[in-house]
Amino acid sequence: MSSEKQSRLGWTERSVLLAVFLVALSLRAILAFKGGQGYWPDEGRYNIACDAAEKLALAQYEPMVHALLGSADHLGFKVQMVPIAYLHLNDTSGSLVQSALVVGLYSAACLIWIWLIARRLGGSPQEAFWATFAGLCSSSLLYYSRHLLPYDLALFWALACWYVSLSPTSGKRTSLLAGLLGFVAFVTYNGYWTLVGLALIVHVLRAGGKWKTLLSRAFFAGLSLAGSFVLLLVAARLLGVDLWESYRGF
Repeated sequence: MSSEKQSRLGWTERSVLLAVFLVALSLRAILAFKGGQGYWPDEGRYNIACDAAEKLALAQYEPMVHALLGSADHLGFKVQMVPIAYLHLNDTSGSLVQSALVVGLYSAACLIWIWLIARRLGGSPQEAFWATFAGLCSSSLLYYSRHLLPYDLALFWALACWYVSLSPTSGKRTSLLAGLLGFVAFVTYNGYWTLVGLALIVHVLRAGGKWKTLLSRAFFAGLSLAGSFVLLLVAARLLGVDLWESYRGF
């Protein structure tokens, strides 16, 4: 039986995973409704997304793009929060709870990735549960979930990169997807570049002694990761923004 078939979740296992996810989401919802959003200065990046959302509503597309590209730091987070900010444009209460719930959703979803990664690595349902339970008990994965910060969003994409990187298939589509997810994780929170880099290194090395497969994985994963970043820089340059210099400065 292949490792992929062994890692498939049965009905009971899926039920337990759903229960863990709902518990995690409930805890994050409680924190979100208790408030505290805007406490950290870094949450000011959400205000950039709000500014971009206002320009989007006014069909001011070029100013919207320039608002987002004004600084390279955690650009992906700002872009991903624009739709959330757009939905709350008419909310005059000033509450950030709804936006915090979205961040909390990403945080809780990270636990699903932990379970799936444990299973893909050959762990039993019991091992996957305890690995996920450790994540559920992690204060660092819970505490920031009520704040408008990029950490949990980036971790979600980084864990998705890990899951794809560990796929038993060795096709170029798998490598391309792993690189793309790594790029999304990096631009969402630049500090997770080591987590992404390690995932892609493991992806390449899991080819074993098959040099053709190893080189193929390295090429296509690297192409997807670096190519996506280059395309971002070129697109920004065409819009009159030197994003590379902004990254260097950051």
